[in-house]
Amino acid sequence: MKTVLFLLSFSIVVQSMMVTGALNVCVSTIEKLYQYRSFHIAFIDMCYNIGFALSAFTLGYVVTKRKMKWIGLGMFLIFVGCIVFIIPTFIVKNYNVKGIKALLVCSNISDDRPVECHYGTYGFLAIMCSGYMIIGIGAAPLHTIAINVMQENTSPTQGGLFNGIYYTFAALGPALMFVVYSFIIKIPFRIVKDAHDILSPRDEGWVGAYWIVYVMGGALALAISIPIYFFPVNIKYRRSISENAERITIQRFWCITKRVATNKEFILVSMAMFFDGMMNNAIGVFLSKYTEAQFKISSDRAALFSGLIIVIGAAIGLFSGGLLIKIYNWNNRKLILTTALISSIGIFTLFFLFFRCSDNPINGVLPDQNSIKFEKTLAIQCNCNILEYYPVCVDERKSYYSPCSIGCRSQNIQDDGSYTFSNCSTEYVSTPEVIVKQGRCSIACKIIVIFMITAFISLVTEFIMYIPQITYTMRVLDDETRLCGLSLQQIFVRISYMIGPVYQGKFFDWSCTIFAPTVNCSNTSNCIDYDLKNLSFSFAIPAIAQKFLATMCLFLAVYFSKKELRIKAHEMEVNPQA
Repeated sequence: MKTVLFLLSFSIVVQSMMVTGALNVCVSTIEKLYQYRSFHIAFIDMCYNIGFALSAFTLGYVVTKRKMKWIGLGMFLIFVGCIVFIIPTFIVKNYNVKGIKALLVCSNISDDRPVECHYGTYGFLAIMCSGYMIIGIGAAPLHTIAINVMQENTSPTQGGLFNGIYYTFAALGPALMFVVYSFIIKIPFRIVKDAHDILSPRDEGWVGAYWIVYVMGGALALAISIPIYFFPVNIKYRRSISENAERITIQRFWCITKRVATNKEFILVSMAMFFDGMMNNAIGVFLSKYTEAQFKISSDRAALFSGLIIVIGAAIGLFSGGLLIKIYNWNNRKLILTTALISSIGIFTLFFLFFRCSDNPINGVLPDQNSIKFEKTLAIQCNCNILEYYPVCVDERKSYYSPCSIGCRSQNIQDDGSYTFSNCSTEYVSTPEVIVKQGRCSIACKIIVIFMITAFISLVTEFIMYIPQITYTMRVLDDETRLCGLSLQQIFVRISYMIGPVYQGKFFDWSCTIFAPTVNCSNTSNCIDYDLKNLSFSFAIPAIAQKFLATMCLFLAVYFSKKELRIKAHEMEVNPQA
């Protein structure tokens, strides 16, 4: 069984790397590359969950034998999905959609370079969605069949600990991805940097070679799929019912589904996981992007900071949840009551999402129907290109859209590779000699430290409940309905995972104050500036509301669990020999 646990743990590490890790850290990079809005990125995550749900539904009724082969096949599909996902990176002609040129200052020469529109890249979105749908199909066995395999081959007390170890390894995947991504994102998109491209990893418009992480993840998935697929079939199941299960029929299908659907405790715990799932996936997908936008830090630092708290918080929470079950060996009622109390604490920890910095808006441009325009006629006189978003800081206080938009005529490169600008219009600077620096003005906002600490506490309380919920689910279902119940529960959870990022993506777009213009298009694309107050509220309020509903469902499960105990006690009194 230890060999099986090792293979399954390695597989869940790879799967979590490519789902919880890769997609979450690549959100802002993909938005900039293909000029998508947050709402569009949510569709990629939705397609993953659609594939997962369809696969889980099928596996729950079909798989009775050769379970390791199904898991191995799933890992091979993850490899295929990774390769499909990065196909657009080899098709897109030019990642530098902003059109940044070597000279960014005011000029008397008009910029009449030929441009082309990149906004109609919905074909790329369809390919990426297809890739993640395949990954979802391949990931489903790891969350249904693998759990059932461990449950069948361990004692009830060991089952919780084994599940805790298994899902703790799942938390290591994103950890590895966040660390690897922080280095890979600094590599130019085409590996070799274009000599005319002045962008560097410190710039907001930088797009690194994110696709390398999918090549790495796909290779690992392919490597582990082989030993799992050819693993000996003669595993000595503690409960031989799995290998001797009845063949599925329509009548049996209906009977099992009805028994699962009428189990009150199962339904209530699944509803709690549904509301938690909406919140968790919305935060998980957009936390790195939220940290980058709210605290104005680079994408690699945002990925590293948010990744560390997610991974360490998840690992501690998941392992602690399994360990608590092992130590205390709670009965069903105490198990679900403890989970409900921890969930209550989790409501208050989510108030960390209200922490925010003061706004440091981009100046020099105004909304113009579905696009933006320069605020002053000076930009027109300087032949500034609205496509060249290259923020600069004046007097460490005010950020502007580009050095050209404030009339700067001199551009110098420093020893560290950064740019400074001078001879700017006195309408924006006190004297022409004032040095204007590359990048937004940095904000003295130390609240990010408090944000990260409280976010870590919130994540620990959230993940510590997962193993008890799964354990409780398996206890309230019998051997015949367990795999079906786990599959239906995962479908229920995956539906919530689809909903969470979609509404959160919409809220992100609603909080945007400036959308970057697309090349030669009348529409707009990814957001470059947010209203930080609206962004904070749009993240916090839905999360707290969903956590409250999840907690209510758990307390209802406690009530029905207690009622079930009274009914059984009464039956024993009436019929002592039962």
